[in-house]
Amino acid sequence: MISKRLEVISGLVSHSQCVADIGTDHGIVPLNLIYSHQADKVIATDVSAPSLNKTKKKVEMHHLDSKIITRLGNGLNPIKIDECDTIIIAGMGGLLIRDILNSGMNKIEKATLILQPMNNAHVVRMFLESSFYKIIKERIVLENNHYYQIMVAEPGNMSISDPIDYWIGYKNARRSDTIFNKFVEFFIVKQEEILQYTGNQSTTNTRRKIMQTKNFIAMLKETLR
Repeated sequence: MISKRLEVISGLVSHSQCVADIGTDHGIVPLNLIYSHQADKVIATDVSAPSLNKTKKKVEMHHLDSKIITRLGNGLNPIKIDECDTIIIAGMGGLLIRDILNSGMNKIEKATLILQPMNNAHVVRMFLESSFYKIIKERIVLENNHYYQIMVAEPGNMSISDPIDYWIGYKNARRSDTIFNKFVEFFIVKQEEILQYTGNQSTTNTRRKIMQTKNFIAMLKETLR
């Protein structure tokens, strides 16, 4: 059974000749892409040999050896230049996703990227903007009381004028729907908890942090108007 998060990620793949699923873990996304006919071929990679072996066994069990290729390696290293038109990197920290993309720029310059950072989504958006990638879709998934931000980007120019967009999604690509509003409200609660924690401290750095947090909350509230 595929999770809601992975189902949305898979659904964002337009018909692709070759998808690279970086850090495939148990190979759920590659199997789903092949069975839904969204990809002709998937290259499933992982830095962990035990995890990749689990994927390989699943692929063999489903007789999909010609459709799903497993490769052991770090980041984009197992992928050849121009080999895949779509690259998925999901379930990793935002800093790691940025570093993987940065170290493999020659592998991504023509590809569509589907990215789902577990944290530090703002770092990923900043990297995409500075690397001449444009976010064309933003999706938010709520699963097991956790909000996941998923973004689709392709080569192009993007200028994020509103700083809050780095944190909650590029305005030109995101949906202003119920789940987005709940996500922003959740974000506000978390920031208010930070204020409560730091409110009794009086160092210069803490006062600066309190002011920054208050300004951040104000910007978040503004998006709900």
